[in-house]
Amino acid sequence: MKIALKFLLIFFYFGSFAQDVIVKNDKTDIKAKVLEITDDLIKYKKFEMLEGPTYNINKTEVFMIIYKNGTKEYIEQPKTNVAVPKPTTAAQTANVLSVSPAQKQNQAKQTNDFYYAPSRLTWNFIEGYTASITGMADFFNNKAASTDATLFSHLNLGLLINGSFYEDDYASITLNDFGLYTNLYFPINKLNNANNVNVGLFPFVYGGALLRYSTAKSNYGSSASTSDFTGDFLFGFGLDYKFSKGFGITTRYDVDYKFGLGINFNF
Repeated sequence: MKIALKFLLIFFYFGSFAQDVIVKNDKTDIKAKVLEITDDLIKYKKFEMLEGPTYNINKTEVFMIIYKNGTKEYIEQPKTNVAVPKPTTAAQTANVLSVSPAQKQNQAKQTNDFYYAPSRLTWNFIEGYTASITGMADFFNNKAASTDATLFSHLNLGLLINGSFYEDDYASITLNDFGLYTNLYFPINKLNNANNVNVGLFPFVYGGALLRYSTAKSNYGSSASTSDFTGDFLFGFGLDYKFSKGFGITTRYDVDYKFGLGINFNF
């Protein structure tokens, strides 16, 4: 009788380890047959359904596994990558602290809010004429807000008005021109990522057409005068230098009006 009881205890002792036990973090357990342990999961079958489906449980939910032979395996939790901030130097910290919110806003405005549609007023040095003045006004400018802006972002349309006058003892000639042109400018400072893109050099080239009203008057004899309307092409190139976003100087050469010198300004 004692021998039979001893064998029965031995049977129950080893029978209790005939299954794997998954012990969860909340101290509950799952009687199972562990099939595979991956980096993130534990794959198993339920002990009472060994022919059933395969289940998965996250390793983050498991404390340890007790295998059927009594071996215990404690589950190491998966490591997560934590970004470690780089230490800032004293100079970097000083630079950040030295820039006020108003300065940051101003820098952003200088770099991004960039329209370039100036007006120009030049005195033309045309040989043989007493006086010649040209006014140019750009408009319909696209906003070139990035350094990789396309060529069309730097195109303006514009209007030109010119008055030229010549007079001597025998005759006088007056020319009044009205033109429409397309102006292509080159924002050198912006393309070079300058801190202030609204000042500096701005080369430009323009072309279009104009309508000319001319009046010629003779001061000799009957003092007769004649008037005429003609059309002509408009072409020239020049250079603006901006002292500030609102004001600068301009030098220009035009096929009709020759060399000109004057000012440019933005409203």
